[in-house]
Amino acid sequence: MRLKRKVRVEGQLGLIFLILYSISRFLLELLRGDEIRGMWFGGALSTSQIVSMVLICFATVLLSYKRTGRLQHAKAEGNPN
Repeated sequence: MRLKRKVRVEGQLGLIFLILYSISRFLLELLRGDEIRGMWFGGALSTSQIVSMVLICFATVLLSYKRTGRLQHAKAEGNPN
């Protein structure tokens, strides 16, 4: 709820939620040790952890792209904010 007041870009809150959820899912899978969900790289990572890593990367790149694109657009219009 605190982040909702600080939203600068459309979709920012959703992307932050996706990043935080993916991090928590990755850590939860470390604790589970559940081989039924599929193990990769000699049992080092589960399928859910791989998906979480992909989502973290995707959401982080998209969030930074949206932030920098917004800043460049504002500068082009002459708005310093």
